[in-house]
Amino acid sequence: MPPVSYCIDNNLVRFRGEVIRSLSALATDNEICQLPVEIRPKHKINIEVNSGSSLNTEGSGFIQISTQGIISFFSGNFEQRYIRLNKIQYII
Repeated sequence: MPPVSYCIDNNLVRFRGEVIRSLSALATDNEICQLPVEIRPKHKINIEVNSGSSLNTEGSGFIQISTQGIISFFSGNFEQRYIRLNKIQYII
């Protein structure tokens, strides 16, 4: 099943224009919860990690956000990277 498209804006996850919940709330949830995020072609996602460095991805793939604030990025060739959540910007 392909991931559902979400829009991440100002640390809020939006689906069909509605705010689902803040990403900071995700990190403190007791239940295990992951949100898949589809990165469509020509879309760019910028992930700023706690150290201040950033990871830029572009093209196909999706992101899963765990309750511990860990992001798993799966690119088109299924490489996987884990980073600590600090800030996410979704740029169209």
